[in-house]
Amino acid sequence: MADEPEHRPLAQLGGQCEACGKSVSLYVYDNLASGSVNSGDIDTLRAYWRHRAQLWWSARQPQPQPCFACNEDVLPGHGYWRGGNLYCPRCACREGDVERLKSNPHYFGSGELTRARAFIAKPTQDI
Repeated sequence: MADEPEHRPLAQLGGQCEACGKSVSLYVYDNLASGSVNSGDIDTLRAYWRHRAQLWWSARQPQPQPCFACNEDVLPGHGYWRGGNLYCPRCACREGDVERLKSNPHYFGSGELTRARAFIAKPTQDI
């Protein structure tokens, strides 16, 4: 997770939360009902991953990078940052992902859908 653009381990913050100053943290598991997922959530995830790719590219040299899934070149400023890896548009979401997400809201990772929904609600905020 340390390679993700907006991830900052508590230890790197001097052992304190930037928001509240506390030195402890609590992990709250995201419990989404499978019936709460719809086909529009894939678009929500793609927009969120696209934004994260932009953040990732902003800290890199402008050279094509390989897609994690197919090894095709992803041009600078393009692609999708998902699960700590860069994907090309074809591999970011595949056929059947909507059904997999509906049956398991954490298919793309624990809390990923909730973060994507929060990003869409406030797109200027880094989630």
